[in-house]
Amino acid sequence: MGSNTFHSPKFVESSHKKPVGRVRRKHQIYSLLSFGLLLISSSVRAQLFELSIDGKTQGYLFGSTHSGLKDVPIQFRRLEHAIADSKFVVMETAEGISTELQEKSLSLDQQTNVHGLAEESVKPCIRQAYDEMVQEGAARPSQNRDFRSVPFLFAHRYLGFSVDKYLPAVDRRGYDRLILEFARKKSLPVASLESAQEKVEIIAGFRSSDSYAILSKLCQLEQNEAAREMFVQFNRDTGHYYVSEDADQLAKNHQAMYTFLGAGDDFIDKFFFDRNRKMANKIEKMTRKIVYRPFFAVGAAHLGGDTGIVKTLIVSGMGVKLIPTQSQQ
Repeated sequence: MGSNTFHSPKFVESSHKKPVGRVRRKHQIYSLLSFGLLLISSSVRAQLFELSIDGKTQGYLFGSTHSGLKDVPIQFRRLEHAIADSKFVVMETAEGISTELQEKSLSLDQQTNVHGLAEESVKPCIRQAYDEMVQEGAARPSQNRDFRSVPFLFAHRYLGFSVDKYLPAVDRRGYDRLILEFARKKSLPVASLESAQEKVEIIAGFRSSDSYAILSKLCQLEQNEAAREMFVQFNRDTGHYYVSEDADQLAKNHQAMYTFLGAGDDFIDKFFFDRNRKMANKIEKMTRKIVYRPFFAVGAAHLGGDTGIVKTLIVSGMGVKLIPTQSQQ
């Protein structure tokens, strides 16, 4: 397992006293260059990680799923030891975002919700999405289905609906739900990396045009076979990369899907890169300060890539050890 452990670089200093500054700077440069090559060349191939400080296990990090994915079997038993070994569970978001919170935080009214902000050309799509989700809503109620929702949450709800529509999962439960159930069974406290209030503030920074672009693209899938096949393939690839535990490709694929749906670079930066950095900083601080081991569960698409949570933690100086599945050992 030693080859699967990453550590931040420790600068090598010369034993000679002269010239200390020049030698030290040279070694620092070489060390940083070597570490940069390590980050670029090393792929993140796992969903479960052990976090350590000075060689001592301080917590765990898991790339979770917020709902069931087609052809992604749930292998929860491999998580049980890590969760049981922890003293509390920290989810990406452990609490829902109510309509009341949206209205209070974003001053929503009939003019500023998803329907009121939309251009006339987009309103038929919103009605289509609303009608489809209402028909299905008796089995899966959602607070983001009605017109009082902000554009992003309504679009995101319809995105999840569309995934279920074209690639229905046998088991709609994701790891998030199972982790929370297990935590309650073990009487473990549960916290959020992003509180509902913080999440709403993040959402407030998204441009409505991105959300409407996503909605419009999703509405076209029914009639546009080529677009529908691409959407289905993106989601099949998500499942494939998750099962093969290729976190780097999973992150890249997820970002590419949002680009395909019409989201701009600003949206990608805020939805992925900015949140990855903030969540990684919170994970580092909580792991260093808290004496008992936390179990962190975040969306798997946030782990991989050069701006993902894993490599951000490595740069911060934490030891991050991959815990592979039996098929990888």
